[in-house]
Amino acid sequence: MASIDEIAVSQMQATYERLDWWAVRGRNGEKPMPGSALARDGAIWPYLPLHEVAHWALVAAVDHLNLVRAAFDSGRGPGTAEFTALRGALVGASRAVWLLESDSAQVRQQRCLRIVHEWYARHLEWTGEHDVSTLSEADAALLAHQRDWTADRRDLVRALWEDTDGCPAATGPRHNPWPNQTSVLRQAALFTFRDARKVESVMREWRVTSGDAHALSWATATRIQQMQRPDSNGVRS
Repeated sequence: MASIDEIAVSQMQATYERLDWWAVRGRNGEKPMPGSALARDGAIWPYLPLHEVAHWALVAAVDHLNLVRAAFDSGRGPGTAEFTALRGALVGASRAVWLLESDSAQVRQQRCLRIVHEWYARHLEWTGEHDVSTLSEADAALLAHQRDWTADRRDLVRALWEDTDGCPAATGPRHNPWPNQTSVLRQAALFTFRDARKVESVMREWRVTSGDAHALSWATATRIQQMQRPDSNGVRS
């Protein structure tokens, strides 16, 4: 009889063919058919249309899963680094599902605008940390121009997002349109599995892998405690 570890590895290896298929799709990129719902969704912000935002989320998920695959195929057992990569895969895959799962075009567009707004805002945060005194005059001017352009895009996306008051997903704090990743993951899991136990299993892994992502040892200790029970003296076998 196969051990639990052998069954788990077998189940993981069974996903390789589909993972390769997604990797090819990610490299080639895809454009929606003219006149399709997805093409119309992207028209609200053609600079970063919905299909491209979903595409990059899937590319990130596939990259993270292939990293875990390479670790396992090399004989390395599951460690905190692999669980960190799995968390990254959850982020990418869940965002792609969340972007596309709704039957409402308004909801899909509004969700895309919220993610795009976050992209621009995060870029401004990152470029704002540059010490311009270390740049040449030309590079400093280029950076300032880039930041002005990005800020304009961020504000335009914010205005479009705030025009979607009729969209159920637009409710909540108006000061922060960015999606809450935990809520995104739960919605994506509900849509994908439609099984409360599987959804809670996904959310449990999401919480534990938070420790892995920050290199905190409690995540590893939690898994050891799940696998090893103490004897009557409180010593783990």
